[in-house]
Amino acid sequence: MAAFALSVAQAQAVEFDFSGYVDARVIAAPEELTWVKGGLGKFRFGPNHGTFRFVEAVGQLQASFDQEFSAVLVSRLEPTDPAELDFLEAYALSAPRSTGTVSGSLKVGAFFPTISLENDDIGWQSPYTITPSAINTWIGEEPRTIGGEGKLRWNGGDAGSFSLIGTIICRNDETGILMADRG
Repeated sequence: MAAFALSVAQAQAVEFDFSGYVDARVIAAPEELTWVKGGLGKFRFGPNHGTFRFVEAVGQLQASFDQEFSAVLVSRLEPTDPAELDFLEAYALSAPRSTGTVSGSLKVGAFFPTISLENDDIGWQSPYTITPSAINTWIGEEPRTIGGEGKLRWNGGDAGSFSLIGTIICRNDETGILMADRG
């Protein structure tokens, strides 16, 4: 009974944080057949698409077990995707508090590689533009990595900061197939 009382006393509350967005658009397309349907129109949506379109909804749930350890789940609902609901990322993150200028973190699970300065928002989106670059579009569509990522950061105050990131990934054998097929 004493062991049970001790484990209850050490129990901590889990803090949940949810963030996300919904992308919906009002479309006023010209009366020409879209390039997606084989026409010469420059827009993705044509006259038969209506004026309102639900594009996607992305949500991120983060469970923080303490100030140093958390678990993250990111999912996307997209009606044009055959699966409709897609889990984009699921990982555990350990980021011990730093008392000096050097800090570090470790991420393990399924996640997008940390290689973009443009697409750094929820669901591999860019907060700066509505249309990402070609390389970021390819990374967001194809590489589905499972692995670990370590980050070492030096914060020099007014002198700036420096980060060194190392990643070990696996289970991404299909990477390159879409690029080879689509060009």
